[in-house]
Amino acid sequence: MMILRILIALSLSLLTSIGGYKKKAVDKSGAIAGFCVGFCCGMGGLRSLSCLFFFFISSSIMTRLKSKRKEKIEDGYKKGGQRNYIQVFSNALTACLCSLLALYALYLTNNAFIWGEPVIDFKNEILFSMFMFGIIGHYSCCNGDTWASELGTAFGSSNPFLLIGIDKNKKLILCKRVKVGTNGGMSFFGTLGSLLGGVFIGIAFIFPIFGLRLLYYVSYQFLPFSLFQLIVDSLLFGTTSSTLSDFIDFDSSSFLDLFIYNNDFIYPILIGSFGGFFGSLLDSILGGTLQYSAFDEKKKKVIEIYHESHLINDPSIKHITGFSILDNHQVNFISSLLTAFSCSLLGYILYSCF
Repeated sequence: MMILRILIALSLSLLTSIGGYKKKAVDKSGAIAGFCVGFCCGMGGLRSLSCLFFFFISSSIMTRLKSKRKEKIEDGYKKGGQRNYIQVFSNALTACLCSLLALYALYLTNNAFIWGEPVIDFKNEILFSMFMFGIIGHYSCCNGDTWASELGTAFGSSNPFLLIGIDKNKKLILCKRVKVGTNGGMSFFGTLGSLLGGVFIGIAFIFPIFGLRLLYYVSYQFLPFSLFQLIVDSLLFGTTSSTLSDFIDFDSSSFLDLFIYNNDFIYPILIGSFGGFFGSLLDSILGGTLQYSAFDEKKKKVIEIYHESHLINDPSIKHITGFSILDNHQVNFISSLLTAFSCSLLGYILYSCF
């Protein structure tokens, strides 16, 4: 069964990386990095792979939205939004670690590497469950931040608010309007985008299980036994002796109880919405304080300066906010890591208290 997991992870990651390169969503280095990321996430199971896939697709679409407007505003904007290996790893490394650790957590409790999609169980599979919610947290943060920046830039009609920042005299800035494109800026469309981006990842997480349960439910209602039920049980529980009917009473439970009023479906979406908003908020705080944003009077654009000290002393460069400590990729990584940890804890609290 472990060989089957490896083969599926390899094939799907290969197809995704080749498809992304042909669609010009990534360059060559991004495609190679995407293959590595896809394999690691594939080893974590269908839910991890689903989050990666839907994040990649949705972020690529959002990046291309109103590209002409963004080209006028954003410095260094790439038409088509091609991502390189640095962007791929900064937006996926935490999820890769969580996926591999979730697989190892299953090994610790089952004394074997199993193939399947076990239910979230904070009593018997606490480490596995926390790492799975870490995956939601990571991708909801990255997706929420991408949707926030892209929707805010594409549809924002006014200058965003800088929640917190640092001026050139090293004094604190609070709730100040700044130019579009400034790191740390927040707008209505951006905040809405962060929430929707997080919810989208929550839905992506439950999508494989929802689909398998739905097909199982239909076959269970109309067929006393089918090969399909056996296949679904294998996908969900792998080599364990459990079956889906051991966890769910299909005879007495209604459709709404199974698929709508169900914590396995509701909590991931709640966690996703939290991760999208919280991650975007973290990104704004870090971006406003630890990234150097300035307005280039020659280009008439907001630029980011990272370790280019000669630009800081250029009289045509007007400082807006932040220190030159982190670049955008580092901010994304730190934000996603902290959000993944926060969502793991929040998932534990939700399942333990409610």
